[in-house]
Amino acid sequence: MAGVLAGCVVYGHLSDRIGRRAVILLGTVQLISSSLLTTFTESMTLFILLRFLVAMGTNAQFTVAFVLVMEIIGGRKRTVMGIAYEYPFSLGFMTLPGIAYLISDWRYLQLAISLPIVFLLVYY
Repeated sequence: MAGVLAGCVVYGHLSDRIGRRAVILLGTVQLISSSLLTTFTESMTLFILLRFLVAMGTNAQFTVAFVLVMEIIGGRKRTVMGIAYEYPFSLGFMTLPGIAYLISDWRYLQLAISLPIVFLLVYY
């Protein structure tokens, strides 16, 4: 949760200064690199630091992108789009226990949930 708080403070101000799209890209790169490095860490201290960076990167993507969507969408459709924006996030939380059941080793699980983010960077 500390990473989410730090992400709000740092990336919120940064998105006002350099733009939302640049911050989303920066957060995506941070999320990919810290997620993949988490897979290969041996130290608990480094693991905690990398998870902090994962939370910051996730927040940069999620919160800043939400603000970008709300700025683009006009008045009446804002509520519907605000709710629809949350669907993939909720779907991911619902499917994660099933994936964790199938992949019991935490390193392989971390890798399995980190690799799809690379496609987001390619799409971006």
